[in-house]
Amino acid sequence: MSASDRHPTPVPRLPTADSRLPKFWEVWGEAEARYNVVRLYAVSVTALAGLLFVGLIYLAARPRPVLVVPGASEGGVFRPGEVPTEYIEDTAKSFILSFANWNYSTADKAFAAVRAMMDKVVLAEFDVRVSDRLEDIRRNQISEVFHVGEGRIVSQKGDRYLVRLEGLREMYVGTKPVWTGPYFYEVELRRRAPTPAAPRAVAVVKVNQGAIQTGGQVETSAGPP
Repeated sequence: MSASDRHPTPVPRLPTADSRLPKFWEVWGEAEARYNVVRLYAVSVTALAGLLFVGLIYLAARPRPVLVVPGASEGGVFRPGEVPTEYIEDTAKSFILSFANWNYSTADKAFAAVRAMMDKVVLAEFDVRVSDRLEDIRRNQISEVFHVGEGRIVSQKGDRYLVRLEGLREMYVGTKPVWTGPYFYEVELRRRAPTPAAPRAVAVVKVNQGAIQTGGQVETSAGPP
């Protein structure tokens, strides 16, 4: 007996169908699981991209407050939360130019212009005063002129500013001058957030006024305009 007969070479076993390849339903299940993961990822990414797109459109379309300085001769950089001194002084001056310059045929328009520059908390009292004053102005044909000088901030406390303006005031009944002399206005303004309806960054809340005499001043009225 030869050595090959004593130790036969083992014959390798061929894999059966069950051990050679994974079953069809196993392959299908794994593929479907991967597909579900990829689909969930794609949906999440698409939703996030949509939210970012909507956010960018909102930020681009949202109107931003613009601080406009009346009569400014040159531009500048205005930072959020800050109101330039020039803006506050020019706002007070613009207010007084309408508040103290009118005649019996234009007074209603002048008071309507200043009303838009006032704080809403004093509008009710202002409307009552204007109603009575307009009746007297028309009946007696009163006119008023104020030649205003430069305004300046005389005090600031928190979000409130007090601007003083001095000049020459003239009052007429018909065409007859009834009073002329140096005069002052002190306009108190409050800082506020601009809106489309009220674009100014400050609003008038109080006005003091009076004649300036040698050695001092005589205050004639104080309170809402």
